Amino acid sequence: MNRFHSLRESGGLTGLRMVLLLGIGVILPFAPLRAMDMEVSRTRILVEIDPIPYALGGVNLHLGVTPSSWKRLEMGLSAIYGLDIPRFIVEMNAANEGKGFDAEINQGAGIWTNYRLSEGLEGWFVGLQLFTQELAVTRPGTTNEINRTNLGMVIARLGYRWIPGIRDRGFYIAPWAGGGYQFIIPATFEPGSVTPETTVGGEEYRLSRWMPFVTVHIGWAF
Repeated sequence: MNRFHSLRESGGLTGLRMVLLLGIGVILPFAPLRAMDMEVSRTRILVEIDPIPYALGGVNLHLGVTPSSWKRLEMGLSAIYGLDIPRFIVEMNAANEGKGFDAEINQGAGIWTNYRLSEGLEGWFVGLQLFTQELAVTRPGTTNEINRTNLGMVIARLGYRWIPGIRDRGFYIAPWAGGGYQFIIPATFEPGSVTPETTVGGEEYRLSRWMPFVTVHIGWAF
């Protein structure tokens, strides 16, 4: 049993989500109340979450910076842990239909960059994300085998950052949509546990190489 399953069964993952959400709820109301300059006249730190992974049993956090000297460019890091992939996404690839696959993202991390189409923080942006994650695939009721495989993903996206109502605070909402290409990474730090193939109980889990994405990020600019 891997670390992810042990953490989930012990209730640690739920506790981790609660601590993270509580921390965000406590910190944000007391954040510095500086005007959100439409011209981005100073370097800003961006802190974001995507609520969808939380709804699917996981946690995630996105940290970024928009240097004042670069006007329209943002860059940052992302992390995700313990997300159950819905069955309809698993079976988007018709080869997986009816085979009883369950899939989870044990953990993942990546880098990202956005280019704003205007100099202010509010408005349209285009972005690129490079991500790696560990996929765990099982077939409950068929076999106790767990297959763990490292995946890479490249995502291109288009979004809009909206700053609602109170503009003397840093709160914003950023819906975005895009498409990603995922692939198996053959290298691993755990060759005895993580393999470059996706067979479970004699059935091969087929990756959907191209994946659509539609989501929304909720964030704060410090």
